[in-house]
Amino acid sequence: MKIFFILLFLTLNYGVINAQLEMRSNPYIKGRIIMKDKSVKDGLIQFNSSAFRVRFREDKEQKDKEKIDYKSIEKIVLTSKYSDERVFFYKKTDANKFLKFVELIHQSSKYDVYVNSSNDLSLFYKDVDRSNVNDFLSLGSGIINQPYRSVSQIKDYLKQVKNPKYLLDTKNLDEIQFIHSNRRLRKDAKKFFKGCPELLRKIDDKELKTDDIIEIVELYNSCNENDEN
Repeated sequence: MKIFFILLFLTLNYGVINAQLEMRSNPYIKGRIIMKDKSVKDGLIQFNSSAFRVRFREDKEQKDKEKIDYKSIEKIVLTSKYSDERVFFYKKTDANKFLKFVELIHQSSKYDVYVNSSNDLSLFYKDVDRSNVNDFLSLGSGIINQPYRSVSQIKDYLKQVKNPKYLLDTKNLDEIQFIHSNRRLRKDAKKFFKGCPELLRKIDDKELKTDDIIEIVELYNSCNENDEN
């Protein structure tokens, strides 16, 4: 019986330690929050466990963090040293009634393009080094099934947005449209890009896929401009 409790303790203790090692820090990033009432909060922004738990500080010296209801936010603009200005929204989509956290990645005359992730923190923090102890313990070819062989691989892996999905804002609907897969893109191409036979051919022949969505939108814009001329 004594051995049983010792083993149980060790198992639980290992689980707690492993969970702690898996936890990634969510740092504050410089930016501004534009509220729906048009007021602006300029300072440092943090997501606490998800994009729907927003925390704000005016500066590093401020001890108490302000909790902000995402429903009152018009958009979030990051102005960090890591990249160019990035803009995020909580948008209604054709997926379901719940708002999705999305980043605006391309604007054009016809369609705007957004990206969403199954892990919104990987989207928001993709330019930030959030590597932890567990990652570095995985280094070295001598460890079975270890995922990394160098520090640079760790950094590159963490910069990847997990399961990115692209969306189109057609600007004539209340919700933005998910392009869930290459199959869905081919299925809906005639609806979104009608009047551009060469573009439709490239999509149908799989020359252009979901990851090429910005190129697709630009080709569609060019097609429409030529028609107008």
